[in-house]
Amino acid sequence: MLKVHSWLRNLKYAIIAATMYCIAALFFIRKEAFTGSWILYSGNFLFALVIAIFILRFNKKRAENASTTVMIFAGIITTVIGIITSCLICLLLLLILVPGVFSSSASILQNTPPQMTQPSHELILALFMSSTIGNFCAGAFIALLLPFSVKRDQTGETQNEKPG
Repeated sequence: MLKVHSWLRNLKYAIIAATMYCIAALFFIRKEAFTGSWILYSGNFLFALVIAIFILRFNKKRAENASTTVMIFAGIITTVIGIITSCLICLLLLLILVPGVFSSSASILQNTPPQMTQPSHELILALFMSSTIGNFCAGAFIALLLPFSVKRDQTGETQNEKPG
């Protein structure tokens, strides 16, 4: 698992997943309305879809019988790298598309709930909470669920279990 080509494959799919999420984040930033939060959820879905494709291709590369633990580990690592990459890209998008977002005292998002009281920080909060927590939940869910579904021969991993 720690070979160079495996890390490069993880990095490739993590960048693709982050890019798919950031495309949705771009539309959310352009909409400038809290009612467009569903766009961020669709970005989380796209992120999870890329992680699922990664796990399926990872398993296929290992003759469709990769270890479940290795697939889970690879999915989680790809998810974490994708989260870091998506946060960096979202930061760049904020700096480019919303000049003065960190120093502005005006509200950027319309129709924000009263719980988001800090001006201009509601956009930052919504974007980074979705890119960290939303992407982690979506990616980890796929990384934990899919390996158990795609492994064909599951008898090889139960050698240490005692019948009973």
